[in-house]
Amino acid sequence: MRYEVLEELTDGRRRVRYVDGPLAGRTVVFHVARRPRTRSALARRRQTVGQAGERAGELLTSLLGEEQRADWQERRRFRVETEYGTIELGRLHAMPYWPKTVPGEFELCVVPTQLDDLPEDDVWTNLLLALRADPRWFLTVANWRKRGGPWCMGPAPGLPLDPATLS
Repeated sequence: MRYEVLEELTDGRRRVRYVDGPLAGRTVVFHVARRPRTRSALARRRQTVGQAGERAGELLTSLLGEEQRADWQERRRFRVETEYGTIELGRLHAMPYWPKTVPGEFELCVVPTQLDDLPEDDVWTNLLLALRADPRWFLTVANWRKRGGPWCMGPAPGLPLDPATLS
């Protein structure tokens, strides 16, 4: 169905008229939800955090091993080995994950609360510490998908079933 925009309203809504299909001729008002682009949000955060961002970067690099630190400085990504597999931090909403017990590569999405209030490096520190403290929980709450596939709710592939949850 095609439509023509009759009016852009100041509160983000649009008044439109359908030009074909079963609703042809009908006029409706609907809200256009705009999802912020992750990359631009991270880029804006980098520019505005100032000294807090510098301190966040120092904290993050202090928590990384030598190889992780080199990867972070070169590619802005680093890998974390867990008992369930390897997760690469550095791409918000699409962290590569290679489980030990399931073949293939998956993507994970785990985002800290109040994301917009954190300097970028604090986001990665938050996720790194959560992953180190309890990788099972991290993989349980993660949304996941095979590359290019639909998103699924956790737990992510590769976690052994907990007999206590089967009853």
